Amino acid sequence: MENFLSNFSQSEKGNLCCPFCRCRVSSWTRYHTRRNSLINKELWEIIQKHYPKECKLRASGQELEDTVDDYQPVHLLSKPGELRREYEEEISKVEAERRASEEEETKPVKSAYRNYWQRWRKKKRDRQQKEERDGRTAKK
Repeated sequence: MENFLSNFSQSEKGNLCCPFCRCRVSSWTRYHTRRNSLINKELWEIIQKHYPKECKLRASGQELEDTVDDYQPVHLLSKPGELRREYEEEISKVEAERRASEEEETKPVKSAYRNYWQRWRKKKRDRQQKEERDGRTAKK
């Protein structure tokens, strides 16, 4: 930890960027330097507790030579045509949802339209019946 702090304080004189992603950290650095919180002390204590040998070697400037990173990532590859099938399923779901929402939106309009034409036809029938009655009474 002391090594990190000394290297970090030296970097204050130069470019204040993350060495990995080159993101500017100058504001964060100044703020945490003043508060003496550049390092998460709780996490550092946990690391020292679980890896004392590695911490001592690292503090003395040595590297642990028998560290072997044998982690092999698990690659999940899709079967031929699987992505297309998933894509088409999603497209059909979206299309069905769109049709359902469109139908819900047009349902009141269709109902109002149907009611309008039913009333119009009824008025037309009533007028025709009235004209027939008036015509019959006029003939008498």
